[in-house]
Amino acid sequence: MAGVLCLIVAGLGWWQAVGFRKSLTSSLKFFVFPVIFLLGFYGVLTFYSVSQGAVDVFTWGVLSVSAAYVANFLLVGFAEELMFRGILFEAFRTRLTPLLTVLGTAVIFASVHLINLVHGASLQGTTDQIINAFAVGVMMGALRLRVASIYPLMLFHAVWDIVTADFEITQTTGTTAPTPAVTDAVEAGSTLSPVFILQVLVPLLYGLFVYWRYSKSVKAGKISDRPALLNGQTTLNPAV
Repeated sequence: MAGVLCLIVAGLGWWQAVGFRKSLTSSLKFFVFPVIFLLGFYGVLTFYSVSQGAVDVFTWGVLSVSAAYVANFLLVGFAEELMFRGILFEAFRTRLTPLLTVLGTAVIFASVHLINLVHGASLQGTTDQIINAFAVGVMMGALRLRVASIYPLMLFHAVWDIVTADFEITQTTGTTAPTPAVTDAVEAGSTLSPVFILQVLVPLLYGLFVYWRYSKSVKAGKISDRPALLNGQTTLNPAV
């Protein structure tokens, strides 16, 4: 998928339009909180699981990742961000308001996870993942607006997936790692689990906060809310 998307973008000359450009350096600070939350939240879960003897930290969890494991998630982060916060994002942005662009791409990003039902995932698990994906999609979309570049989003997406992979709330692949005690109630139960609520509300609320800050900066004239330009055009189609 990553290769196909790259060929499309390269062939049509969309590199800059879809976000392959320099980041707004001053905006990179908006990644600090989600990184702290990510490492802190799942770090606590890992520590609790190890302390309860539910998992061997050297054979399972964040410390067990291999080069192939990391490479896989780097490719996933690259492909998904290029698709959703790159191509689709800029296509929507030429026609919709920034807020609708963020929400629209988040809805599509979340809806794609319906395919897990085809692979045997439970309805409950898929629903949980869709809700979580929407929340993360809102956060990533807001960050895309504020940072302007897709590079940091690709890296952060990969890190997010790597860290959360062993703590997946939903059972979507059938090949999940041993379940730690701290997630027993989550996996047996529902979207009302405290762990699940935190996993959804934190990125969703932070995404709305970043969007609010973005809107303030636009109104103050500090940054532009115009879609990415390509050869003087405001469309992804260089022929238009």
